[in-house]
Amino acid sequence: MAIIQSFLSRILLFVFFLLLSGTYPLWANGITVSNVTLTAPDAAAGTIKVQFDLAWNNSWRNALNYDAAWVFVKYSTDSGTTWHHSVLKTAGLNPAGTSAGSGTALDVLIPSDLRGAFLQRSANGAGTASVSGVQLVWDWDAANLDEVSSARVQVFAVEMVYIPQGSFYVGDGTTSTVQGQLHAAGSVTTPFQITSEA
Repeated sequence: MAIIQSFLSRILLFVFFLLLSGTYPLWANGITVSNVTLTAPDAAAGTIKVQFDLAWNNSWRNALNYDAAWVFVKYSTDSGTTWHHSVLKTAGLNPAGTSAGSGTALDVLIPSDLRGAFLQRSANGAGTASVSGVQLVWDWDAANLDEVSSARVQVFAVEMVYIPQGSFYVGDGTTSTVQGQLHAAGSVTTPFQITSEA
């Protein structure tokens, strides 16, 4: 019974924060993908490059953590009725054939599942990240397509933040109070430390 009550109280707290978010202004970081094209088909390798421009506000990187854009590609072979997740060709940091484009210096990091790519600042810095001509290599062969297949492609991006494993603090530690501000119990100026999933 105590487990159910704890679970229900967490759900109610989550719903409460969702309701608050509808009442107070939220600052999105305006991530955008534009100018999506397919280029450089390679029938022998079974690949084609997906090229696009990417930008988002308030990008940052410091010695411990950073933000990034999680980018993934969807394709449709039936004029947009159904969409499928594209598989990229090679995992790793800046793998062969990919390009971080021109503009803000970014790295392309493709995880081993090949389902998308993180685009992140390659050096410490802050401000708007804006690049043109990013290229990811789509393995169309993995989707049983070939150079005569017809497909529509869409590129999606979501801003992410890397938080190193371990304990961390939430809250800004200032004396100015805002609705929903996080702080340690008994203090309005001490950030709250999260030490475990519990």
